[in-house]
Amino acid sequence: MVVSRVADQRTRVQEPLTAHITEIPPRRWQWIPRRWRDRGALSDSHRLNAEMERQKPDLVWVRHSALATAAASILEVNAPCVEEWAAQGKIHRLRQAAHIERQALLRADRVLAVSAWLAQWVIDQGVPADRVRHVPNGTEPQTLVSRELAQAALGTSGLVLGFVGSLKKWHGLEFLPELLDRMPEATVWIAGEGPVAAPLHPRIRTLGLVQPRDLPAVIAAFDVGLAPFPPTAAPWFCPLKVLSYRAQGVPVVATDIGDVAATVGNGGIVLPDRKVDAWVDAIRAAAALPRIPLVRTWDQVVEEALA
Repeated sequence: MVVSRVADQRTRVQEPLTAHITEIPPRRWQWIPRRWRDRGALSDSHRLNAEMERQKPDLVWVRHSALATAAASILEVNAPCVEEWAAQGKIHRLRQAAHIERQALLRADRVLAVSAWLAQWVIDQGVPADRVRHVPNGTEPQTLVSRELAQAALGTSGLVLGFVGSLKKWHGLEFLPELLDRMPEATVWIAGEGPVAAPLHPRIRTLGLVQPRDLPAVIAAFDVGLAPFPPTAAPWFCPLKVLSYRAQGVPVVATDIGDVAATVGNGGIVLPDRKVDAWVDAIRAAAALPRIPLVRTWDQVVEEALA
């Protein structure tokens, strides 16, 4: 296995992988002029290509990234990276980056898109439809945890609402205090860290970063899992938080963005926007729904990808 790093913004790999890992740390020098930083990203991809040519792996599975040029047997696409990075000011040669991205998509033997929106976007880039597959994300295998035991462990009671995520601006956390002001019986627990601070409210509790092995026991304490995306959120993601809620059978209330409705399925309520009255009613209705666990594991994702 050749990787540029063995961690992301969530956590490091916790268990030893059953693979030999060759790590090639990305070269990042913050002092170099901004106009040269795209060249540094391309250099990282060239180094990965050289290492893969040396090792000659049977299968090359690459997670798509802007300016990544590694040749892939399977290219996993989680976002239109150039568009996403450009919006964040991370791309400085937009036309060149768009060309590199399109060439990476066209060279891959198979492109996996985590959402239906992305599958169509990949086809729109010129990739033949028979080389594109929509394969949604998954979750870790997990043991079901009793709601009562989980709430006792957290020291909480009443109507327990929850949010799990990396706390980004498009997650809609600013909506939570308004909801709580209308629901005196409810408390919101937030698990995760990120660039956006958790909103302040007397009945919002923050847990910070929760390790993956501990997350199911936290989610099991929720009566309702929340995904209050603003209507302006990107339509291309496959929401891991919804998959995590469903794995513990926790009913979900979410905004209808991208693949959210398909991911929630019969496990909750999806709303077209964020009108407070409708959300309050939906949360109370969802709390009365039966807890029906639905686990889609990463093993299933790999099986579908390789089928």
